[in-house]
Amino acid sequence: MSKLAINSETLKGVADAIRAKTGKSELMTASQMAEEISGIQAGESDLLIETLIDRSISYIESDAMVVGTYCFGMCSHLSRASFPKAIQLQSGAFISCEALKELIVPKVQLLDNYALSGCGSLTKLDFENLTQINTQALSYTIKLTTLIIRTPSVCKLNADDVFEYSAITGGEGYIYVPLEVADLYKMDMSWSPYAEYIRAIEEYPDITGG
Repeated sequence: MSKLAINSETLKGVADAIRAKTGKSELMTASQMAEEISGIQAGESDLLIETLIDRSISYIESDAMVVGTYCFGMCSHLSRASFPKAIQLQSGAFISCEALKELIVPKVQLLDNYALSGCGSLTKLDFENLTQINTQALSYTIKLTTLIIRTPSVCKLNADDVFEYSAITGGEGYIYVPLEVADLYKMDMSWSPYAEYIRAIEEYPDITGG
């Protein structure tokens, strides 16, 4: 099984590669790196990302705070990913990772556009601090039967196609939220179409862990 870990040396190498392409000399945070890559002229960004990410990886564990735009998109062998400190999954971060069965991102606050679209093997996601989900972030998650959002306020649903072609819109999945906000979810205009699939975390401890 191949394994990829992103540490400080790896991030330094990413930063050096970006500076070599852009001609800039400023220090960059991990979150700024994805933005800089997006700004590289057409053709160069794809080449740069391909040289940094081995598309044959099957497992990754990292302390990165942000999983960048299309960072692991179409890594067809990736089955497990752990980013325990990440607060954002940017656009297309794991798009079409069809083999991904386990994703550990408890602290993520934002699921950006298409972040997990096409992750057809995912069955469960558990978020502690999720506050925003953007367009098609969870579309084509055909086996995602358990979505747990532990945030003590209603997570913002920014589009009506977030769950397009998912187990939830197919009537096979459920969204688990804190009991104290469950009714607020059901009354919220963006969440109301999924009201019948919203359950209280505390009432299903065997599934959610309470």
